[in-house]
Amino acid sequence: NALWALRRLAQKVSWRQLLPKINQQFSKVGVQKKKGRGVLKGFKASKKCFANGSAKLNITFSEKLGGIVGMNYRSFKDDVVVIMKRKLPLIGVRTWSGIHPTIHQLIVVDMIDIWDLEDTPETEEKVLKIAKERYRGW
Repeated sequence: NALWALRRLAQKVSWRQLLPKINQQFSKVGVQKKKGRGVLKGFKASKKCFANGSAKLNITFSEKLGGIVGMNYRSFKDDVVVIMKRKLPLIGVRTWSGIHPTIHQLIVVDMIDIWDLEDTPETEEKVLKIAKERYRGW
């Protein structure tokens, strides 16, 4: 009965006004609220940037291994994934090689803007290598 009354009321009132009433009804019925969907990607890196006074975070590349090394290596990888999800097309691309090179350049430029990296071909190559490893064809 309570849900039918809310449905009738919903036709007259906007959903934003109804949310407190719906939450009250569900708490009485015993239905639990939905749980979260896991950790936020890139949250830790943005938090560090903010604590650092919006300065660029420091990261270094290993001479021997070629990968990223340092205190912020996990945040760097998370940031690559966040930028890739923003820039890459969702439809029509299955593999990393199917993505247009200009989009590759946009990813590199954004990473250089956020992180303390030199704008060199070696840096570009290493960032794109990490992006290729992380690409799953969302």
